[in-house]
Amino acid sequence: ARSGEDGDAVAKRVLHQLSLPMNLRGSEIVIGASIGIAVSDGTADPADIERDADIALYDAKFAGKGQVAMFHTDMHDSAVQRLSLTNQLRGALDRGEISVCYQPIVDLESESIVGAEALVRWQHPTRGELAPGNFIGIAEETGAIVEIGRFVMRQALHDAAAWAKACPAHANARIALNVSGRQLQSDSVSGVLSELLRETGVDASRVVVEVTESVLMPNDGAAAAQLREIAELGVSVFIDDFGTGWASLHYLRSLPVSGLKLAQEFVAGLPNDFDFGLAQAIRELSLSMNLSEVIAEGIESKEQCTALKDMGYRFGQGFLLYEPMPFAELLMLLKTTANTTWELGQRTDLASDEAAARLSSASVIVPSQLSYRSRRGK
Repeated sequence: ARSGEDGDAVAKRVLHQLSLPMNLRGSEIVIGASIGIAVSDGTADPADIERDADIALYDAKFAGKGQVAMFHTDMHDSAVQRLSLTNQLRGALDRGEISVCYQPIVDLESESIVGAEALVRWQHPTRGELAPGNFIGIAEETGAIVEIGRFVMRQALHDAAAWAKACPAHANARIALNVSGRQLQSDSVSGVLSELLRETGVDASRVVVEVTESVLMPNDGAAAAQLREIAELGVSVFIDDFGTGWASLHYLRSLPVSGLKLAQEFVAGLPNDFDFGLAQAIRELSLSMNLSEVIAEGIESKEQCTALKDMGYRFGQGFLLYEPMPFAELLMLLKTTANTTWELGQRTDLASDEAAARLSSASVIVPSQLSYRSRRGK
């Protein structure tokens, strides 16, 4: 590559090839990569070029999976800031700086609240409240996500038990928990959930665990086993940000997935024809796979909400409806709003034989234009 533009083009071709499924000894596997690029005029020391490329690589990883980053001098400052955040995050839980807020999930027709998604926040001592996009990548890399994840699950289930007592009309409202791949690999999420369900008295049918497509790769048997154990508790499993990664539909059909969450990327472009078609296709896909429901994320305009309702989407969340809020505000909101029951169960059977034949070798490959870590409202 003779220029940064050439390097970027080559890197993207490499990422595309790596993203394609491969057959290894009869098993279908998928791998990914992040790429950092540094450009030299030919006079720089090779060690400096390697260091700069490594800094760019870290930036690419922090931006999300499958990203390319070109080194620029500002990245030195970013690297120093990340190192500082890494050191400060280690004691954030003990200092009481990590908290949980909630974004209501709404019935789009009645506008009543059917549940809430638990979202983590870091009250940084000098930078103020930080959304997950500013620190979750660091937490996953350092392993801090395991303890943070346990804290969020514990707090969310205790809060769910509290609102059931304080607001009987919302006693069955659901609580959605985000679980990362690192948590599934490093922690017994099913064991933690089982203990917390006993401790809080929350019915498992009220709990939804959200995982991203990247967790559901065919070569990750440990994650699949954990998801099955979670489902055996009576907890529903949803695929978050559906359509922004790669997933074998045949593999998805073999897992206890109850529903999908339509990624904000597809909602943002509504109601234009292209995004309307994609969102409608995902809705129809969920029906053919006999999944319970699809929830639309990131609804920020009335036009988006109308388009989703026209397609048959029943539930959604986003800044148009409600922004994330502390538990005290959620409790006040629940006391003054009506409830519509969000009836979701485990998938009772698989898709019809005809649909299964169509889906058995199919895949969903949709290029994401936005990084998951930059999504608003998370």
